[in-house]
Amino acid sequence: MIFDGSLRRAAAASCIALDEASLTACAAHYRLLVTWNRTHNLTRIVGPEEAARLHYLDCLAPLVGGEVPPAFVDVGSGAGFPGLLAALVWSSSEAFLIEPSKKRASFLVLASAEMGLDPARVTVLDAGASVTAPRVLSRATFSAGSRQTLTRYAAPGGEVAVWGHPHDVSTWGNEVATWGWNALSARTYRIDGLEDRCLLRASAAGQK
Repeated sequence: MIFDGSLRRAAAASCIALDEASLTACAAHYRLLVTWNRTHNLTRIVGPEEAARLHYLDCLAPLVGGEVPPAFVDVGSGAGFPGLLAALVWSSSEAFLIEPSKKRASFLVLASAEMGLDPARVTVLDAGASVTAPRVLSRATFSAGSRQTLTRYAAPGGEVAVWGHPHDVSTWGNEVATWGWNALSARTYRIDGLEDRCLLRASAAGQK
């Protein structure tokens, strides 16, 4: 399959170590994504080479080899970027995927099964769910100043992490200061053929 080769080559060129089980799970997710995308608008990016870099590796790069939380919440999980991929590489974490769209929520349930993820630790919830975790993730698009809504899902002393670009670091620091939170160091990473990206992190004030 073209996607499999694209993901392997891009991961190797980007120095991202993925084991065979992770590569197989990503391929299973991609096959289902392409099928569903014919009738449901899950993503504009479905070409195998583009998807490998812009979706899968962009999600995985800042997560692989990092600290694994006991549980996390992914807000606006959509097609599972990054929630399902975080659940894949953080195999000991309890995953809560927040998705208001019923169709996308149905996709997440099916995709989790196709990827071989443990159904006992992956839960799909709607936006009104009352759940918190030590780590909150989001790769969703938010309007200016609206990302403070992510903090409602953070456990006391928890952390929020969002995907962005290096030029977002100062803006991010100013934004989280209005929450009364502390901006943490951003983790910059590079996917072969793409501009630098970074994971922007923040923790509750007084917490590290």
